[in-house]
Amino acid sequence: MSTRRYVARSPGRVPENRRAQNCRFSTDSAEPRLLRPKLLDMAARISNGQQVTIHYRLGLDDGTVLEDSNDKAPLVYIHGSGQIVPGLERELEGKEVGYECDVQVEPADGFGEYDPAAEQTVPKTAFPADAKVEAGQTFQTNGPKGPVAVRVQRVDADSVVITTNHPLAGQRLNFKVRVIDIRVAKAEQSPPQDSG
Repeated sequence: MSTRRYVARSPGRVPENRRAQNCRFSTDSAEPRLLRPKLLDMAARISNGQQVTIHYRLGLDDGTVLEDSNDKAPLVYIHGSGQIVPGLERELEGKEVGYECDVQVEPADGFGEYDPAAEQTVPKTAFPADAKVEAGQTFQTNGPKGPVAVRVQRVDADSVVITTNHPLAGQRLNFKVRVIDIRVAKAEQSPPQDSG
C-alpha cells in the first residue's frame, strides 16, 4: 500500500478561514539547505504556478503526529494547483525561502467537515468473496460520475458501513512548515491559466 500524504487537497468548497501562529523567517546558517544562492532567487515569493519545496510536520489536536517530512524527502508541489490543502496553501502565498510557521487549518479549509450522509450500509456480499474486509480499508466502486473511493467504517455480522468522507474529515490540522525552495515550474507542471 502506498504512503498517503495528507497535505493533498480534497475536493469541495473552501471557505475563507484559517489561523496561523508563531511565524518567523529562518536565517540559521546551520541549515545549508535554505541558503543556496546559486540555485535560488532569494527574493522570490510564492505565487501561483511556482514549484515550491517544503518540509512539514502534520499533527492533530490530540498530539498525534501523522507525518513528518524531516524524516524523509521534502514535499514538492505546484502552488495554486490544489496539490495541498487550501488553508496551508493560502498561508504560504507570498512567502519566501526560509519562512517557518505553525499553521492551524480548520476542517473547512482542510479535508472538510464530517458528513454523516456520506455513510452507507451495504451487505457483505457487495464485496468480492475473497476480500478480507476490515475497518480502515479503502475500496473503489462505481458512482454516477465514475470511480469513487470508499472507506470501511465498521464491519458487522452481515453488513458493512462504508463512507466517502476523507479519513481526516472533521479534524483540525496542525502544520509546522519550513519553505526550502521556490522556483519557476516547468510548463508541463504549471496549473492552467484562467482564459477569462
